[in-house]
Amino acid sequence: MNIEEIKEGISEKGRQLRSYIIRVTSEELSQLSEPCYYPKLHRYYYELLNLCKLTEKELKIFIKDTYFDTKARHFLLINEPYTNLILIMYKYFLDGKDLVAAQTCMIFLHLKFYSSVMNINIKYCNPPVFKAALDNVSRAHLFRREKTIANSLMYLSDQISRAYRKDIEEWDVERIIRLIQEARSRISQSVKSFAKIYYDIAKGKGGYKAPPEYEEEEEPFSMQAEEQGRRLIDGVVQDITMYKNIDLRARDEAKKLTKISSTTAKRLTEVMGNPKFSENISLCLSLFLRGLKNISNLCKSDYFDYVRGLMAVKRSTKPIYFKQEVNKLTKLLCAEFRYLSTYEKLSAQSKFMTNLFIAFYITMFLRNKVC
Repeated sequence: MNIEEIKEGISEKGRQLRSYIIRVTSEELSQLSEPCYYPKLHRYYYELLNLCKLTEKELKIFIKDTYFDTKARHFLLINEPYTNLILIMYKYFLDGKDLVAAQTCMIFLHLKFYSSVMNINIKYCNPPVFKAALDNVSRAHLFRREKTIANSLMYLSDQISRAYRKDIEEWDVERIIRLIQEARSRISQSVKSFAKIYYDIAKGKGGYKAPPEYEEEEEPFSMQAEEQGRRLIDGVVQDITMYKNIDLRARDEAKKLTKISSTTAKRLTEVMGNPKFSENISLCLSLFLRGLKNISNLCKSDYFDYVRGLMAVKRSTKPIYFKQEVNKLTKLLCAEFRYLSTYEKLSAQSKFMTNLFIAFYITMFLRNKVC
């Protein structure tokens, strides 16, 4: 049984399937407003199989045949039947030019991953602590930026759809593997950082009141400038991590300013093209923009002194600050291409220059979008 045969079977109940998936997805999204609600999607699995005119045995055989010649043939995440069933549905609606139903399937997939990751990271959930954690995530966090968890999952599903729509239409198996890994990874990162705040608050003194380190100070940005900055950051992060774009002008200029080797500069910017670094880059850029009164200030000549000043901070009373997060991102990137042990042996000055390179590169990437 191939994908076209499965699609032909689905067509017999296509209208029922469309109505069903839109209804249950809408219901699950609405319930995400409740603290500690994890979508219970297992209850829909067999009905979806029935509407797709498939048995579980047939689905598993199809999955085995699909990934047989790939390195992912033994990966549990890739071979999970429910995930593949949703992607089959997504392709069916996409090929039928029903973009609403197709996008609904992608949202449903993200609901599934969210539920799974939340059950792993916060298995026994306390609603007051959950609500306090949501109130105290940083402004750069996905759940805060998109206002609600439901909005966050819809935002991620839209990004994944834009990046992989053509691959699903062509049923490119290697790219489908990448889609599953990327979607799950991005949700996992956001949930893990949220879970850290959740457990910090749960262990905190004085009930569920947010600890001081999570309090936000007044920002110099106006609300309009903040929204403009958020959209700009989202675009830059997507360019770097999802589309793997490299700003050669920014890289060359950052390399000249810091005098690091061309090889190191090249590797650092290449490995940055991975969705698992999305939250790190987004946080760095959000912290960078915080000190600006207006986005247009990026184009002024004191930009270089501003970046150097942020990287020259010796200590800070804030729990997170630009230099700290850039240093963390640099180490993650170095580990990605097995350079971390070498990096750790560098002199303090050489480490600083490597960190400064990352600071200049990601902020110049953003600056070049504006100026």
